[in-house]
Amino acid sequence: MALKSRDDTQILPFSGLDEIPGFSKEEIDQVISHIPNCYQKTSMPSKLHQGKLKENQKRLDRVVTELRELLDGSMDYVQIWLRSPNPQLGGRTALSYLLEGKIEVVEELVHAMNTGQPI
Repeated sequence: MALKSRDDTQILPFSGLDEIPGFSKEEIDQVISHIPNCYQKTSMPSKLHQGKLKENQKRLDRVVTELRELLDGSMDYVQIWLRSPNPQLGGRTALSYLLEGKIEVVEELVHAMNTGQPI
């Protein structure tokens, strides 16, 4: 399945990433590849873009790890939480924000949950 970057150019899946339980390979690629023009059919990602992709993967890994810790260690619960409409997100799912490249929205929500801060 071909993915699209923000500027609608075709992107190629980045094959150097570990799997994250609860996410399909396509979802992982889409979440971490929100860098305009980071993939072109004719070229490989630059070192700068590869670094950004790895940074985004680490952020996604942290979010999933924190959620798993908050949700009794269950990846099933993490998947349900990510895919369920959330009132703090205006009825949208956390996964929808991740797929738009807005990892920070989910990071902030998970941080608030983890520290007991009101949302």
